[in-house]
Amino acid sequence: MDYKKGYVYELMDNGGPTDCRESYFTEAAEEMMRARTLCFKANNVSPDDPSYVKYLEELFSRPLDDVRILTPFTCDFGNRVTFGKGVFINHSAILSASGGIEFEDGVMLAPGVKIALLTTISTQDILYTLTAKLR
Repeated sequence: MDYKKGYVYELMDNGGPTDCRESYFTEAAEEMMRARTLCFKANNVSPDDPSYVKYLEELFSRPLDDVRILTPFTCDFGNRVTFGKGVFINHSAILSASGGIEFEDGVMLAPGVKIALLTTISTQDILYTLTAKLR
């Protein structure tokens, strides 16, 4: 069966399920390999060498002048992550973003944070959820 480009992301946006054996999943598999390769390159540049940022800019397809990400860093779907202004992601963060992650203005992540999402969520929703659980 022929699937249109982006079909796998439509499935992800609607909560799935997806099947990695189906031909539509090739698009996602290619993005995961692209993301892993770019993270590997960024993580293998000395942290005091700002050139590592170029790999992250390629990963997220945007300049990161207003975003700071410390390495090591891992993200499996760079095309599913968006950033507001002034976002800071500390070292050792892992983003499993198949469902999409939206970082709003001024978000700061602690070292070693792991976010794994199957459906799109914004940091506003995460903050609300964490705040509610802490009460």
